[in-house]
Amino acid sequence: MEKSGALLLFFFILGMFCHPEAQAEGSRIEVSDYKLYLASGHRSKDWDELIESGFQSFGGDHFSTALIFLKRAYQKGCRDPLLLYRLGITHESSGKLDESIDYYREARNNFPKYYPHHPLREDIDLHLGRVLFRREKSEEAFPLLENALRKKGDDAMLLFMTAQILREKKEYGEAKRRFALVQKASPPASTLNDAVLKELMLVTFGLKQYDESLALAEEILKKNSSDPTANTYRQKIFVLKQKQKEKEIIEKIVK
Repeated sequence: MEKSGALLLFFFILGMFCHPEAQAEGSRIEVSDYKLYLASGHRSKDWDELIESGFQSFGGDHFSTALIFLKRAYQKGCRDPLLLYRLGITHESSGKLDESIDYYREARNNFPKYYPHHPLREDIDLHLGRVLFRREKSEEAFPLLENALRKKGDDAMLLFMTAQILREKKEYGEAKRRFALVQKASPPASTLNDAVLKELMLVTFGLKQYDESLALAEEILKKNSSDPTANTYRQKIFVLKQKQKEKEIIEKIVK
């Protein structure tokens, strides 16, 4: 599967950690979650202090320190979904995607029991679906991302990921519609828009809209004349058009 969105997802995750507003709110969120943990979480004197220290470190953006405390709590038997979510995030950000998937899955299973109304219960499908997408597990990722999209509306990254999966499933019409929505929401010079151009080129080719696909290939090549995918599809379209001309000539002769 061609993942033209891999780099974009890196920036998406980076933004989760570096967004100034998120940092400003972080400590308060962690305090609130720790209070919820004390009230209804998966508690034990064996790991309560580790959870407190881990949440505080996470809220202060000290992720390496937080990971030490949170992993210890997990190793001691804590399966609180707020812990599991944080383990998922830290492992995802460091590229340990398989471990991240395991933590997110377990968190998703445990949220209804401990925190049925927590906002993160609504977000866990997005996180798990995103990592499954990055691991190229599209069949498993798609329903989770679709569920997240229904909750979040026209989120550009969710639209991009689901559209790419639809393109892989050869559902070109719906894929094209979603990529067009992403394109409208993206600045013309953005990295996201560059990726969407390539995806639209592939989708329109799949729909046999060859003139549109060729125009998109030419637009990509104006920015990068050595782009291998655009060059390949431009050549494919030239060959198809030549064959069509030859077919039309033969049909005229036969008549």
